[in-house]
Amino acid sequence: MKLKLMLTGSLLLSVTLAFAEAWRAEAEDFKVPEGWQIGVGKELSGGKSVAALKKDGILTGDYRLSKAGTYSVWVRTLTFGEKWRTGDLTINGKKAGSFGDEPLKEGMKKGTWHWVRLASPVELPAGKISVQVTTPRGYVRLDSIILTDDTAFVPGADRAAIEKVQALPPFPDPLSAVRLPVPSGKGENVLLFHGSRPWVAGHTAAFLSESGCRVTTLDSKYLDGLGGASIKTFLTGHDHAAGKSA
Repeated sequence: MKLKLMLTGSLLLSVTLAFAEAWRAEAEDFKVPEGWQIGVGKELSGGKSVAALKKDGILTGDYRLSKAGTYSVWVRTLTFGEKWRTGDLTINGKKAGSFGDEPLKEGMKKGTWHWVRLASPVELPAGKISVQVTTPRGYVRLDSIILTDDTAFVPGADRAAIEKVQALPPFPDPLSAVRLPVPSGKGENVLLFHGSRPWVAGHTAAFLSESGCRVTTLDSKYLDGLGGASIKTFLTGHDHAAGKSA
């Protein structure tokens, strides 16, 4: 009887953890207008960050959230400990809090990237959410934003740990308007990814068609600018066999 109760407790814990969500948005994927600058660095999530070059800047991004709930908001930002380089973050018009030049903690130097948990959790619906960063005084730096409904969640400090958090899908899906080209040949369906020059992809597709396949080719014209996550999402909506990637 005791063993049964222990297993039940473990099962409940597993279920609780399974339903916790954490989603990541990269600053460089926002709509970066004039007055903002994209920087690079090996310590940055995604290898890039965004900096406001003047006050009263606005940075926006639209995303798709899969699950409604109350979300804590974490921001990875750069602090000099001087208290004036600050930004405000709102989601769907609800202010989550401010971030930027927080006081330096013990062991921190000026110009340190660190995570800030914003003051106010936000209640969010499933579906489209609109994130906005404003900079009343300018020069704030932003690397990543994480939304989580797990109150015990704390982001990892290094780039590898940050990038393990799943990416928040953009809204609308950039592939929603993409249409597959007309397939060639008859037989087993094959979806061919070919990143070389388009005519090289055409030669490969022709060979497969002559071998008894019905080939749909996504060459460099289709693949240009599409991330791996977007392509994976695209494939889930199409009934094709995966082909060879070149």
